[in-house]
Amino acid sequence: MPVLNPVVTKLTAASVDMTDIFAQLFSHFGTSTKFSIVANGGAADAFTLTPAAAGETWQVNLRRTTTQLAQVAIDPLANITAPGDTVTPPTLTSDTEWSTETQALNIAGTESVDFYVIEVDDCFIILFMDAAKTHTPRAASMGRFFVPYYSDGADGNDFCDGLGILGYIPEMTIGGTAGYWLSTSAGNVSLARGFQTFSATAGDQWFRPGVGTSITTSDRGDINGNKKVFPASPQIELIDTSLTIDYMCGYTKYMASQNTSEPPGTVLDGGPGNDAWIHINDTNANYNLLLPWDRLVTPDF
Repeated sequence: MPVLNPVVTKLTAASVDMTDIFAQLFSHFGTSTKFSIVANGGAADAFTLTPAAAGETWQVNLRRTTTQLAQVAIDPLANITAPGDTVTPPTLTSDTEWSTETQALNIAGTESVDFYVIEVDDCFIILFMDAAKTHTPRAASMGRFFVPYYSDGADGNDFCDGLGILGYIPEMTIGGTAGYWLSTSAGNVSLARGFQTFSATAGDQWFRPGVGTSITTSDRGDINGNKKVFPASPQIELIDTSLTIDYMCGYTKYMASQNTSEPPGTVLDGGPGNDAWIHINDTNANYNLLLPWDRLVTPDF
């Protein structure tokens, strides 16, 4: 796998208000090298992005709805013709495969005005810090957040293709339907793309992502004393793909882990020609969860 080389950018909003945060996001993506605002326009309150990388033809729509909440949607067919506004959902020429909107950005209003955007070719992550900048209480990820285990013949990966939306709190809760990454909210703020064989209804192609049986910390050994990074969950479930049965669809792509806990903001640096990762947690405590990072960027937290 090639080195990730994420683009990590710190943005500063005028206040901890989704209005000002969206103004910064809109300005940032106007000059981003990884994602661009699509030609149908948009404004700071609602806009649609598409990846710049070849072969990535999907779109993601971000729409502020209140001073603390925003809705996010992915359209694999890139049919979003208008991004909507604070009260109006986006317009599509065909909604047969889009995710519909899910609340994926949620702030408490007590975060720092500084926040980070982490961009790779097929995914981006928005990472908020607490006011004291000791940890990361809110996060959201949009794009190909998991790698499907297999291309399965008749359906291929047309639907189970790694696309998803993850939001709210950067924490992994292991176990069943309660365990999805970056979401400990009671609301369904996270979705992953799949396929339900017994129904052709458009919305049935997206499911809550859950965390399957995972490796315990004690099983995560180093190699000759060297720390090795691995998927934070080797099994991502799509909940209730066949009535009450879950499907183990793949493993996390940009959500990693290691066998030792470190304070939030600790950078695990593989050196030039290798990946760098940063520890995050929603409290100021040691944790194993890692996100891609740029070793040349010194984190504030």
